[in-house]
Amino acid sequence: MTFLLIFPCDLLSVSIRAYAAEETFRLQFMEFLNLSNRCTGTYYMLNRWIALRIDMLNTALTTTLGIYLVYWRPTQVANVGFSLTMVLDLSKSVLVFVRLYNKWELQANR
Repeated sequence: MTFLLIFPCDLLSVSIRAYAAEETFRLQFMEFLNLSNRCTGTYYMLNRWIALRIDMLNTALTTTLGIYLVYWRPTQVANVGFSLTMVLDLSKSVLVFVRLYNKWELQANR
């Protein structure tokens, strides 16, 4: 292993053209690329879908909490601001957790 770290990979690589394996290499690379793009596309579409739903949930939760704290339970302004900030941080944390879980699940499917 240390030999590979000391010397460049070009010294150890084999020429694909020397063995006329260009077509095989190209087909294997295209198969790998197709699989990678399929997983990546799924991840990005799922990420967009979840981000929209989490943002809608975040807006509804923040609005409901704001209305409750201002009209039905009058408190100090600092407490209202702190509560709204904590709700926003919680929703961001949930979004990050869901994104990491989705990424982990897609990586497990490869």
